[in-house]
Amino acid sequence: MTYLRINPVLALLLLLTAIAAALPFISYAPNRLVSGEGRHLWQLWPQTIWMLVGVGCAWLTACFIPAKKGSIFALILAQFVFVLLVWGAGKAATQLAQNGSALARTSLGSGFWLA
Repeated sequence: MTYLRINPVLALLLLLTAIAAALPFISYAPNRLVSGEGRHLWQLWPQTIWMLVGVGCAWLTACFIPAKKGSIFALILAQFVFVLLVWGAGKAATQLAQNGSALARTSLGSGFWLA
């Protein structure tokens, strides 16, 4: 009888990704004196819900791929998600800067740093 083994490190990564998705992705402040208000990914772009679901399913799949193949898949997926997060942060900052005042500040939120 064969048992399905779950990679505990990737399962923890899946949990951390879910927590990071629930935290604010960026912080937007109207000026330097006021503390910023957190903005979630789905507030910036409503279609990112499906990207988050897709990434979660990919991490869940990676938990069940054995040995070296699972590690390579997880590495490629992590690099893809990292590039996507950095690109998304830049795109969000650009979008909020165009809509806000010249004194507005955009900084990375806790969801970005946890991811």
